[in-house]
Amino acid sequence: MTSMAFSPDGHTLAGASADETARLWDLATRRPIGTPPAGHAGSVNSVAFSRDGHTLAGGDEDNAVRLGNVSVPDHLEAWRAGGGALVAAVFVRSAHCPNA
Repeated sequence: MTSMAFSPDGHTLAGASADETARLWDLATRRPIGTPPAGHAGSVNSVAFSRDGHTLAGGDEDNAVRLGNVSVPDHLEAWRAGGGALVAAVFVRSAHCPNA
């Protein structure tokens, strides 16, 4: 594991891994939720939940941020960053993104 984050409601744990996956765990059952989605092309360095807990962000060695709906964990959307690996993911509340 390279990074871990608790969901805002405390029921789910997200983990980033060098095996190119971001995984979700149900803390009550201590079991994985779904199958880790494909799409990361390098070590996943960081994960973060949005403030409302519905979105998970993962930053990877492929200099991409992938966002996924936590209720549909096998689907990710990617945004490319400029140059270098992403080493941290965080949601920041702003006027442009009030639910972050």
